[in-house]
Amino acid sequence: MPTSDITIADWEINKNAFSGKGLCQDPDAAILSSVADLGTYNTTALSVNHNESTEFSIYPNPANKEINISSLQTISTCNIMDLSGKIIVSKAPEKTTASFDVRSFSPGIYIIQLIDRKNSINT
Repeated sequence: MPTSDITIADWEINKNAFSGKGLCQDPDAAILSSVADLGTYNTTALSVNHNESTEFSIYPNPANKEINISSLQTISTCNIMDLSGKIIVSKAPEKTTASFDVRSFSPGIYIIQLIDRKNSINT
C-alpha cells in the first residue's frame, strides 16, 4: 500500500517583516520568527486490491427529454437514483446501451448506477 510522511509545524511571522499592505519592508529581514516541529506522522493510503471500472458515456448532460447511456460492457441493470439513494427508475437492458425518458423528473441532480454481468457496480 502507498505510504507517505507528513510533518506538522507551527510558526510565527515576524511582525516587523511586513508593512501594512503585506509587502516586505526589508528583504534581508527574517520572515519567520520561530518554527516549532509538532511531529512527523506516517500515513497509509486506503485502497483495494481490485479496482476495475467500466468505461461508459451518459449524454446529453444536462438533459430535459431523454438521456442515453452507452458502455463497453453489457449493462445488466441501470438505476437512476435521487440524492437520498431512492431508485427513481430501473431498467435491465442486457445490452451496451440504455435510454431513459426524463421529462417527468424534477429538476435536480441524480445518480446513475450501472451494474454489468459480473455484478461490477459503476456510479
